[in-house]
Amino acid sequence: MVTKFLRNRLVFYREAFRQSQEVGAFTHTSKAVADAIAEPIVRGDRPLRVLEVGAGTGALTRSIVRRLGPGDQLDLIEINPEFVHVLQEQFGTRPGGPEVRVDQRDVELLPRDEQYDVIVSSLPLLNFPPEKVRRVFELFLTELLKPGGTLSYYDYWAKELRTFVVGPRERRRMKEVLRITKEFRQRYEVKDRLIPWNLTPALVHYLRRPV
Repeated sequence: MVTKFLRNRLVFYREAFRQSQEVGAFTHTSKAVADAIAEPIVRGDRPLRVLEVGAGTGALTRSIVRRLGPGDQLDLIEINPEFVHVLQEQFGTRPGGPEVRVDQRDVELLPRDEQYDVIVSSLPLLNFPPEKVRRVFELFLTELLKPGGTLSYYDYWAKELRTFVVGPRERRRMKEVLRITKEFRQRYEVKDRLIPWNLTPALVHYLRRPV
């Protein structure tokens, strides 16, 4: 178990440096953030369908799986092939747990004929082109979520400070991404939650598709 843990961390840090545009983070997400982002997953009298996008090496997935059981379905989407291998090894379907499907693809290529009760996202939005950020939010909140379903994602507190340490062109791109994310939060956000004991402090957002 310890060997697997260390190997997964090494894979994460290697890919974080090699594919910084895809990964977006240089520290592993804390359990506090993972538990907060999985908070909307509540089992009831019917099976749940949950989608995790940008699952990485499973830092959030562990908290998600703990909230699911037999009959539930968890789809893990990850574009990085090294991370996909880790996810398949760590979170394949097991007796007494949810059905788990791991898929390597870009989020925009997800099929539109499936809907989810909860979507969890770790996508590095601030690294994306603004038009892709808009398409991703629209995909989540108007197509992939069931009416009344919740999207939870996190970003870093004081993330705006990054715009002061880049060149003018990159600053314009980042500011447009921040404007778009704010637009969608104003329309759909039901609450947010600051997790100060993450490195760095994280802000978890909960957005809901109207019924």
